[in-house]
Amino acid sequence: MSRLPSLTALRAYEAAARSGSVTAAARQLAVTPGAVSHQIKLLEEDLGLKLLERNGRSVVPTLAGRAGLAQLTLAFQQIVDGVEAIRRAADPSALVISVAPSFASAWLLPRLDRYWARHPDIDVRIETKWGLTDFLADSIDLAIRFGAGGYHGLFERQLLDEEYFPVCAPALAPALTVPADLGEHRLIHIDADAWPDYPTWRMWLKAAGVEDSVDFRSGPHFQISELALKAAREGRGIALGSTALVADDLRQGRLVRPFPLSVVAPLAYYVVAPKHNLERPVVQGFVDWLLEEAASFQANESGRLRRA
Repeated sequence: MSRLPSLTALRAYEAAARSGSVTAAARQLAVTPGAVSHQIKLLEEDLGLKLLERNGRSVVPTLAGRAGLAQLTLAFQQIVDGVEAIRRAADPSALVISVAPSFASAWLLPRLDRYWARHPDIDVRIETKWGLTDFLADSIDLAIRFGAGGYHGLFERQLLDEEYFPVCAPALAPALTVPADLGEHRLIHIDADAWPDYPTWRMWLKAAGVEDSVDFRSGPHFQISELALKAAREGRGIALGSTALVADDLRQGRLVRPFPLSVVAPLAYYVVAPKHNLERPVVQGFVDWLLEEAASFQANESGRLRRA
């Protein structure tokens, strides 16, 4: 392996070349602009190459300087990520979880007291978001996601499957004796463009045999399940509820099921994490607890909902 130049000099050059400014690089590195310029000069002398050129108040890398800039940027970012990973691993009481907002509110948060009863010293931090998770950049230990599975290169375990069915405020239920009665009520929709297979009113009405007699397009649309269910609790219409998201509402009487028919979603909730994260006992322990809670819910609560 050839001798490496000073990492301090390489860092100064990378910051200046990437930002196009010696002053900006100095602010990023918490040093003076003179110190950055000095390190870049030392690097150029060491390599025997001109790396930066002045362009007004900015600096731009030369052809030789551009050749390795992307690799240097990646390498320094990996060093930063590695140091952050070391810090996180050294703190056995911290756990960062990424969860979709509605699932966090309706299913996870009501159960966390049972986890803390076993592990009172664990600091569980919950980030609510949809979409893909950059575990390293966002310092996420594990995620709970709704999808079809197949998260390449990651540990994944199915947590819960889902069934969908109409739910409404108790005051509306007496007027709903057969599925065709839905045509006289406002249907509340949940838009889920990320999942083409996400259950919709059209799917449920088709399963009930009333697709042609009930307008499955009309009614308000929400992108967040919790908002749609809030509207249903307030009597503003009929929503499609799901097993995990409405269990507490049904048990406490805030919502009711006017019909027993359910449609099974081809999607499910998964717990997902980089495989090496499970080497931390706090992460593996939380996964084990999640699977235990999910198995209990699926065996007990789901059966109760189907009999309702």
